[in-house]
Amino acid sequence: MNQLPISVKVAQRSVSVVVDASFAFSPLGLLTTMRLARVAHVWLPRALRSILDNDALYRRQPGQLGAYWLPPASREEILERMAAALIPWQQAWTYGRLSTQVHWIGDARYESVMPDRGDGTMLPRFEACCAALDSRLTLRQAPPSSALDDCARDSLALACALQPEPVVIIAACPDRDEEPAICGYLAIADIEARRLSHPAAAPLFRDLGLAEALMPVIATEQSVALLHLVAPGALALPDSWSDDDWSLEEMPDEGEGLRPYIWDGALVLWQPVGLAS
Repeated sequence: MNQLPISVKVAQRSVSVVVDASFAFSPLGLLTTMRLARVAHVWLPRALRSILDNDALYRRQPGQLGAYWLPPASREEILERMAAALIPWQQAWTYGRLSTQVHWIGDARYESVMPDRGDGTMLPRFEACCAALDSRLTLRQAPPSSALDDCARDSLALACALQPEPVVIIAACPDRDEEPAICGYLAIADIEARRLSHPAAAPLFRDLGLAEALMPVIATEQSVALLHLVAPGALALPDSWSDDDWSLEEMPDEGEGLRPYIWDGALVLWQPVGLAS
């Protein structure tokens, strides 16, 4: 009896990459974002679009971008560099060359561009993670948020909401061998950031399949890091969403309905991007 050959192909899950504003608005940020979009699900912070909508203001006054958690010695230089990168980003976004390749969450479902996750809950999961982080900062009496504060929050909330799927955040470092700039924001939120130095870490990053897309950054030795967010509290978010989920009756009193404990026990592991990674 003749049998037809059977071919079984197992689909490999694609990693998600959240591009933090600190890296997006860097010399190779736009190019690398577009290269990454060819091999991964690339996500942009929601607040990044509001920066592009007001790019003329921020190019005139880079200090208005905020981020007072940046290293004081290099903050002005970092903000000027970021402001200088706004024009090509604005053009790439306006003419659709970028916006058709990346994912982002708007204020409503119809304003968002998301891959099919199958559960339809990405938007409320993201909003819950944002609200919980805002609440955490309020409890710690953090200063009023700025444009870059909101971008940092969105980057972390995206990584949190995408769990347990494989996801990394790519962020810029002020200088070689320094921790990523976003770690200043993490310190304000009282979320531990730890450099991943275990020997097993290098092949893990290579296995993500991002090396070729990141080659311009690696070759030019731009100071960049990949970050893994570990936030076990986010796994308590519901698989389906209804008006009864996360009702105020279920909230701790100090949270005022914003579930700050989603971030309890959260940890960020980071490693520089380089030839040795």
